[in-house]
Amino acid sequence: MNRAVSKRPVTPDDLFSFVKPGDPQLSPDGSFLAYVVQRLDRDKNRSLSCLHLLDMESGQDRQLTSMGTDRSPRWSPDGKRLAFLSDRSGESQIWIFSLGSGEPWRLATEWPVASPVVWSPQGDRLAFVSKELSRSEDWEPYAGAPPQDGKRAQHNALKQIFGDNIPQGRSQGETVAAGGVKVVTEMFYRLDGVGYLGDVNKQVFVVDVPAGPPADVYDESLFQPAVQITFGPYDHESPAWSPDGQHIILSARREPFCVETFYRQDLWVVDVTGREMRKFYKSPGPAANPLWSPDGRWVAFTGHDSRYRGSTTTGLWLLPAAGEGETATPFELDHAIHVTAELDRPVGTSIWSDVANQTTTSHRWSPRGDKVLFTAADQGALCLYEARIQQDGPAVVEPVLHGKININGFSVAANGRLVVQFGDDTRADELYIVNPREGYTRPLTHHNDHIMEEIYIAPSQQVLFIGPDDWEIEGWLLKPLAYEEGTRYPLVVAVHGGPHAQYGYAILHWLQVLASAGYAVLLTNPRGSQSYGQDFARAVIGDWGGKDLQDILAGVDEVIAMGIADPERVAITGTSYGGFMSCWAVTQTDRFRAAMPGNVLSNMHSFYGTSDAGFSLGDHHVGGKPWEPDALLEKSAVRFADRVTAPVLLFHCEDDMRCPVEQTEEFFVALRRQDKEAVMIRYPGEFHGMGKPLHWLDRNRRALAWFGHHLKA
Repeated sequence: MNRAVSKRPVTPDDLFSFVKPGDPQLSPDGSFLAYVVQRLDRDKNRSLSCLHLLDMESGQDRQLTSMGTDRSPRWSPDGKRLAFLSDRSGESQIWIFSLGSGEPWRLATEWPVASPVVWSPQGDRLAFVSKELSRSEDWEPYAGAPPQDGKRAQHNALKQIFGDNIPQGRSQGETVAAGGVKVVTEMFYRLDGVGYLGDVNKQVFVVDVPAGPPADVYDESLFQPAVQITFGPYDHESPAWSPDGQHIILSARREPFCVETFYRQDLWVVDVTGREMRKFYKSPGPAANPLWSPDGRWVAFTGHDSRYRGSTTTGLWLLPAAGEGETATPFELDHAIHVTAELDRPVGTSIWSDVANQTTTSHRWSPRGDKVLFTAADQGALCLYEARIQQDGPAVVEPVLHGKININGFSVAANGRLVVQFGDDTRADELYIVNPREGYTRPLTHHNDHIMEEIYIAPSQQVLFIGPDDWEIEGWLLKPLAYEEGTRYPLVVAVHGGPHAQYGYAILHWLQVLASAGYAVLLTNPRGSQSYGQDFARAVIGDWGGKDLQDILAGVDEVIAMGIADPERVAITGTSYGGFMSCWAVTQTDRFRAAMPGNVLSNMHSFYGTSDAGFSLGDHHVGGKPWEPDALLEKSAVRFADRVTAPVLLFHCEDDMRCPVEQTEEFFVALRRQDKEAVMIRYPGEFHGMGKPLHWLDRNRRALAWFGHHLKA
């Protein structure tokens, strides 16, 4: 029997059938594996998460927690305790589970915890990030501010951190009179997924771990005192301990905001005892996720030199760390070793899947400190590599697990045992034990076996075609369910976000729904996409809607030439940059019978001042400014709305701060003002990345109905 007809079609409701294992964490000796399992809950309209513990010898897998907000498990160095984060007490706190004991207990901290914890090498302390007000009550937000305006700022900050549950004894400020008034003095004052930044900053804290639990784990008065080791109105992130436990290295940009250095971060080293901070690496671009090698000789981190600003490919870098950062002057770019320069592939990126837990691990040191394992994207695949450290030469980079796969996490134990989280275009993510030397990969979990055996997942057929300048462009074709050679089908063209993202070997449930409904689906990686090298990624700078659109249209031509797509029944869809391209495409060509753009960017001129990153994108990607609008308007779909002939269904997340909802409003009004067919769908309470399952379900159902009406009627 044909495989396509032996399984049932994918439906929008199947979104709730997938299970998302992720964030694998092997115990130090490799005997246990802790990991997170996420599920979408229809009734609660959110994602629930719990912890599992798998015995690597017996294979026994048991659910460790069940509160729905448990995440980020991290082992103590002796492997006897597991620290994790949970909101079960009403806010994000640290909880400790001791192997062989009963229930976990709370290591209560005064501030909600905003990052996974990091154990000290001695196992007696934890480092973590919390948000904290970095200003005093007598601070003046701006020259000429009303008296005691600092108290208003303090209250707003406490409300940001604690919500409506500000602890007793905290200053309430001018609560009633202020009424939530916000004061903005910096251009970068909000962030998608976070909201209004206010006067709160991320600070690093260190807390002692007691031998056992308190008498009452829910007693709000039993806080374990945590020591704040970073200060000032700056964000500090990614703390990591030195091998001797005396220092912490972290990432921060400790300077006033500037558009030209928007992406820049330095590495800093803090003496944990004296809380003295010194700059370790003065970076020309971002420097993130620093990790000391086990022998203390090196620091590995991800970042780039900002050669092409935000379009620069992120790589793996090394710095010498003899003396654990006690250098008189900070290291600079000339001292850093760009380990992945020849590989020329982005490190620590992700390939989007709407059915995967993508708590991506960028890099880890091997237990002996002789190599760094890291993930990098290569032509639509996300693979695992290792960089072997040479004593007298550059690091040698070799693949560990390579192929048509999508790796979203990995963990390595002291005995060399390696666990990898991955899936591909027809398999949802599971956890696997991998032995590169013996060449075998064995599944450890089977959370998605039930749904994989039931539904038909259309495999991604690689399609190569030639774009402008004779560049080879890659795409993937999902053939419709029960495809018959010689029959032409309606085609939906999907454009990813970014533009520096990529499609690849990963399941996208909502596109599989379309394939099951009888559509051919083309996923394209036009120039500007990641995983093809620096020159390919930066080619879109200053040319949005130019050769990238021609790349996409060349893909359409190829699928038509293959005899699969009906040239009279082609539609386009995408979100973010894909939303820009969907709007732009229907103003530049009449080849599309319908469009469904989401979270769009339609007016570069207004976007410059309304997006959390508009100033950066406008300057860098388009080359215009509000007072020099010509370049911005020439790349704005709203400017050419009179050319649109296709019916357009726009959907947008109302709280989107990356591509604000006014971008959809402008394009919608421009179309309706001309009596063109347009519909606007708005999803409340959502940032740029839609998170509520019922909204995903609604979007998928509307896609079926919209394309069904315009391509199949």
